[in-house]
Amino acid sequence: MMKLNRMRALASVAPRALQIAPLAGLALASGFGGAAWAQVREEERREQEIIVTSTILPSPRDEVLQGVTVLDEAAILETLNNGLGDTLAALPGIASTNFGPGASRPIIRGLDNDRVRILSNGVGVIDVSATSPDHAVAADGLEAARIEVLRGPAALAYGQNAIGGVVNVIDHLIPEETPEKLVSGQALIGFTSVDDGTSLGGGVTLSKSGFFLRGEGFRREADDQRIPGEARSPALQAIDPLPDGEEEISGTLPNTFLLNRQFALSTGYAGKKGFIGFSFRNLDNDYGVPAVGEEEEEAEEGEEAEEALFPGERIVIDQQRFDVRAGYRAGLGPIDSVRFAASIVDYDQLELEPSGEVGTVFETNGFELRAELVHKKLFGFEGAFGAQIARLDTGTEGEGGEPVFLPPNSRNDTGLFLIERLERDRWGIDGGVRVDWRSSEAEPLGLARDFTTVSAAIGAHVRPVESLFLGLNLARTQRAPNEVELFTGGPHIAIGLFEVGDPNLEVETALSAEFTGRWTNEWLALETHVYANRFDNFIALVLTGEEDEGLPVGQYIQEDARFIGAEFSGRAQIFEAGGFHLHADSAIEIVRARFIEGGGNLPRIPPLNVTFGTDLEHKHFTLRAEAVRSFEQTRVTDVELPTEGFTFVNLRAVLTPFKTDRVALILEGRNLGDVTGRVHSSFLKDVAPLPGRTFRIALRANY
Repeated sequence: MMKLNRMRALASVAPRALQIAPLAGLALASGFGGAAWAQVREEERREQEIIVTSTILPSPRDEVLQGVTVLDEAAILETLNNGLGDTLAALPGIASTNFGPGASRPIIRGLDNDRVRILSNGVGVIDVSATSPDHAVAADGLEAARIEVLRGPAALAYGQNAIGGVVNVIDHLIPEETPEKLVSGQALIGFTSVDDGTSLGGGVTLSKSGFFLRGEGFRREADDQRIPGEARSPALQAIDPLPDGEEEISGTLPNTFLLNRQFALSTGYAGKKGFIGFSFRNLDNDYGVPAVGEEEEEAEEGEEAEEALFPGERIVIDQQRFDVRAGYRAGLGPIDSVRFAASIVDYDQLELEPSGEVGTVFETNGFELRAELVHKKLFGFEGAFGAQIARLDTGTEGEGGEPVFLPPNSRNDTGLFLIERLERDRWGIDGGVRVDWRSSEAEPLGLARDFTTVSAAIGAHVRPVESLFLGLNLARTQRAPNEVELFTGGPHIAIGLFEVGDPNLEVETALSAEFTGRWTNEWLALETHVYANRFDNFIALVLTGEEDEGLPVGQYIQEDARFIGAEFSGRAQIFEAGGFHLHADSAIEIVRARFIEGGGNLPRIPPLNVTFGTDLEHKHFTLRAEAVRSFEQTRVTDVELPTEGFTFVNLRAVLTPFKTDRVALILEGRNLGDVTGRVHSSFLKDVAPLPGRTFRIALRANY
């Protein structure tokens, strides 16, 4: 086993909670506000429907009461990064766990892990990414046709795990409308300089009389990343200098390779009245996890210092996923439409030690069923009733069959929800309620718990004038503790702690309020979100001051916490002439987190971030320049190191030289100043900086 660096262990303490920071004056003074929001013209506004919302009923993006971002396929491929969290990290309110290039999970408004639900086509991804930040998400932007991100509570529609938000990755496998062409498809090829990386993939759909058959495959491969400066931060070097004769690692960050391969097949029928489809996807993921530590048993005398300092682990993931999705839109009496989805997953994960021996094995099997009934308007109200059933069995085994930090366990979830909405010309209200029942069991420990959670929300919006949207959403959401928080008990090498769960934990309850304002006209779009969350019985991982097996002991406890934050964004047209359009945009986001009793900051809370950018658009090209400033984070815990701020300068050109935009060449330069940047929300921030200057070229085509 590896003994990880002392400060890396100490910096890995607890989940989060926020405090306050409204910056409306700064955002409005900038005149713009957000690289993620495009100007929405009135004739397009009603056509921009989304699927993932707190109401589940399709709505124009600019009428959703919470922060929402929708990325289409072109936007995904233009900003594609190595993991889902890193791909989405540039969006307002989103950060990344950034556990090396192979594993990154989205953090929404300071909340991560089991408080952010990752979906694949509206159903859970069914993996173990929420148990530890070194576990990759079994969904990738490479295969996505669309990614929808909802910031804020979405527990009503998608379950208690969505208390912080939802990310839905939607692919091409099962179309809900009849494909227009006999043969259609997509293709992508790309290269990155910082890791000698390649991305290659595509898919083909054959369609006749509504029946379709699709096949697709993707491959991403990269070597170790190059970094500017030294791997360990100056703050860590100051308190933990290397022994005499050993040099700091620089130039290349060892054990940051990755190899991602997936293929999928689907078939079914899509017509005017409905659709039904069946799909199978196989995912193979192989990546390294950087780690600074001393490998006492395996680092023999005379070995290279680099091998002893960067042992790291290697993770191999294999997932098979079967999906069935169906919908009927013709109406049946009072029912307007019906939707059904089911997923069955077989997931295996091996964690290999530097010697190549298997350290930990995760074997996860699960399924999720989901049904929704949308009723016709009744007294002006439209709404949906739904049910959700899920089961997850996770078997774990350590080296030589020894127990690991998480014992074998099983979980059963059942949920029922009702959502209603009333829309008028200038105002509207919506709300709903959800009840969930969960049973969790760790048979080897003889422990079992049952929970009932009740969540409810109500919101209202008004349009005083057509250009202005004002909304307020109030929610009470509950989350039952998960298996890691309840049953864990052992060394968790990835984050450098001996984790101890508490089988007596109670339900976590959040009271949330969010104000939304949007202003849109022909040349200017502004958007603001100000939110506050109060958690009763917030579950957090804290240090006890003791050690076990050479690691600090982290105990799961419950304590009230407060989250407060804001996001401001916008976009303005500077001029339009001769077919050229020049836009400017900016975005500001901030969150604060503290425990209520006794105060105290929580670790790994993202710092203030500001983005300024300009776009020059023409029929055959788009040029973008942007500066992204991540400020220093000094609001830290007693056992967490502060993080220095940094500024990245990025350039991107998207060329569409033909009469159609179906073929595009993407040329991109990231971190052109070759600046050292560290993600404060990452467990590895003090040992694994972001990659240095990167050049990327990619070609995408739709046919």
